[in-house]
Amino acid sequence: MGKYIRELVEYSGIDDCPYTDWINFKEISLDSNFCIPDNKPNIKSLLKVHGETKVDSYEIVQTPNLRALLTGKVTLSYQYIANNLAETVHFETTTIPFIDFIPLPSDFNTQAIILPVASIKYIYCNLIDAKCMLNSLILMLSVETY
Repeated sequence: MGKYIRELVEYSGIDDCPYTDWINFKEISLDSNFCIPDNKPNIKSLLKVHGETKVDSYEIVQTPNLRALLTGKVTLSYQYIANNLAETVHFETTTIPFIDFIPLPSDFNTQAIILPVASIKYIYCNLIDAKCMLNSLILMLSVETY
């Protein structure tokens, strides 16, 4: 997994492997707002954002074409500096659900062993105010068969 720094924030959990032979895949964009709880101090600045994906379930469906329906979640963990005199460091976590179809070829073998994969290709968090931020992600959903 790769990481990069943008505007002094370190983003990690990014899939930086170059795939060239993907056949059954789809890129999706997820945008969500996240606000830290009122009992936590306000955000002065973000330090790190780490993302992880998990596919919870999948199903092969006929709609009139054959498709894989993937359901899962992205967990984002934040490390931030508080806007207080001590400038303490705090951590928060949020979970963003996803569900989407991946088109499959017409000759797809429904008896094959299927490995659904969700990987993060891009993360960006923008502070809206001292409590809330906008998360923008691009996920690559794929179905590998064996």
